[in-house]
Amino acid sequence: MQQPSLTDYLLRLVRSENPGARLINSSYDNVVVQSDNQVFRWSLNKSFTDVKQEASFIDFLGSHDSKVADVLDVTETLLPNSEDTLPLTITAFIPHTNNPTFSTAIIRQAAEELYRIHEIGTAFCRHQPYTQQRRLDDSLIELERRLDSGLSPSADNRHVVYDDVRWARDFIHSESATDNPSTILHNDFRPQNILIQDGELAAVIDFDYAVTTRTPQKDVAHAALEWSFPDGAKEPNLEHFRLFVTSYAAMRHESYEAYVDNTSLVDWVRASALIDAAGYWLHSPDKTMAHFGSYMYAKLNYFQENRHV
Repeated sequence: MQQPSLTDYLLRLVRSENPGARLINSSYDNVVVQSDNQVFRWSLNKSFTDVKQEASFIDFLGSHDSKVADVLDVTETLLPNSEDTLPLTITAFIPHTNNPTFSTAIIRQAAEELYRIHEIGTAFCRHQPYTQQRRLDDSLIELERRLDSGLSPSADNRHVVYDDVRWARDFIHSESATDNPSTILHNDFRPQNILIQDGELAAVIDFDYAVTTRTPQKDVAHAALEWSFPDGAKEPNLEHFRLFVTSYAAMRHESYEAYVDNTSLVDWVRASALIDAAGYWLHSPDKTMAHFGSYMYAKLNYFQENRHV
């Protein structure tokens, strides 16, 4: 089914029993519908096995007092006139404030919660493998393949992007050669995936991109970037960047400076921005772009020119 028809079908399906249900999101990754007390999330690009494991990790987080929504069910939805199914995760609805203000207190709470997710993720990985079929550099590998196959041959910065991709892949490979324990990254820890109620962090949502790795600093880099550098801004709010990283590092009993230096954090910011930009370009309908550009690529360029944070 085409995406608009699929979205309409899934929305009608929920509304048949929950008339007030509304569409929250429809993207190339998922369709999310919310009723009064439940959230229905269909994964469009993940196997049922992967979705079940994601739910298992969320359950594990909740059992260790992390702030996540309760998983109520993981099932499959049969598509009309087809034998195909879509994995469906149903979670409890968490009351929250719409369009909240992300105060310095919330930024601090978010960083501390991300640290707890990583610590609990390490415990999870000790007991069972997290076998999501995803790598940190998947989008970079695919973008490099498409560039080799002739994607946007006339783009004026094509060779620069290609060099950036090769650098990022080499960097991630070298940084991953560590004996640090495995953990699980949220991998999309941005303000839109944090629910706030009464001025407090109520829940972390959307573990769709979660991945196992030995480099949790990738999550910290991406989160600090997202919490300090809104799309369209010309430069980050470095106070917010430093607050997020300082709060995370303090949970590790490290200073901001030590954590930034010991984890190659600025280079992780650059690599993370490129991973996001690559995903954007790969899903763009324009395959003959005259210029590779995106908000995330602009952020990468900022941190290439401004490495002292």
